[in-house]
Amino acid sequence: MSIRTVEAGGVAPALTALVLKTHSSKDGTCIDKRAEDYVKAAEALALERSQSATVTGENASVPSTQQLNDAYIETATNTKGRVYGLGSLQYVDAEPKESPTASLVETLELMDD
Repeated sequence: MSIRTVEAGGVAPALTALVLKTHSSKDGTCIDKRAEDYVKAAEALALERSQSATVTGENASVPSTQQLNDAYIETATNTKGRVYGLGSLQYVDAEPKESPTASLVETLELMDD
């Protein structure tokens, strides 16, 4: 599965959307409770952060893709630095001296630019 999807119009989807898509059945029911919990926690965290950013003067009420990605990586990373639900996607562009999470954040930042 490519990072960029046709449904997203060639734009990388948020990690939360990617996890939900890959951990759901054809009828849209999430089949992985743990992944669903991480996505809900990440969405709540991103929403909280976007609302606090609005209070501080930025113009954002809906979390951006970057905020969702950052929140998902924060909530779904285990003690070994692996992000739950992403499979080998977290190792894309990983250099031996950096953790998979650091590489994923760097890749996502480059995609947003």
